[in-house]
Amino acid sequence: MLDYDYRADFLASRGFVVFQPNYRGSHGFGKKFRQQGWGALGIKKQLSDIVDGTKYMKRQSYIDKSRCYVLGGSWGGYLSLALLTFEKNLFNAGVVLFGPSDLVAMLKTFPEKSKANSFLDKLQYGDINNPGHIEQLKQLSPLFHLKKLQVPTLVVHFKDDKVVEFEQTAELMRECRKLQLKNIHFIIKLGKHGFDSIAAESEFYDKFVDFFNYAAVK
Repeated sequence: MLDYDYRADFLASRGFVVFQPNYRGSHGFGKKFRQQGWGALGIKKQLSDIVDGTKYMKRQSYIDKSRCYVLGGSWGGYLSLALLTFEKNLFNAGVVLFGPSDLVAMLKTFPEKSKANSFLDKLQYGDINNPGHIEQLKQLSPLFHLKKLQVPTLVVHFKDDKVVEFEQTAELMRECRKLQLKNIHFIIKLGKHGFDSIAAESEFYDKFVDFFNYAAVK
């Protein structure tokens, strides 16, 4: 889908090549394409689409292989954290914005907050009353596989987030302390889901550029 994204423009103005894939499950390409990203198998397809596109960019020498980063917010935050956790040697660092790290816990908090886990949401993510679905979602949840996370990672979350509960990141922080992980960093501030202004978002993106530069020399 062609659309202007000021975030991509910001990063490009700082010298980054920006790759924004329309992975399976994205809007704008019809019902069949959307449904291909549903369920645990669909989530795996989403991740593989991003992986395949990134590898293609590397093969074509469109990007510096030693400075390849991933950044995403909300569901994109989940995808970013999952890619950093499960894909060894693909990315050199990443930024995760208010995304879930535990898909099972995410679904359990949805019903009261957004009326999720309805019939449609069970198809899109999985049914938390189905033990098989729970196990599949745990396998796809970075929280339970953090020992695999080897590259510098910056996680940003706001305490009043009612879409992706802040508890997602709080639990991530507790698990990182337990495992004594040194490569994952956190910025926690007051706020809701997303940035409250373009100016505030711009300030954060300056921090992300600094973080990527920091990761490049580690």
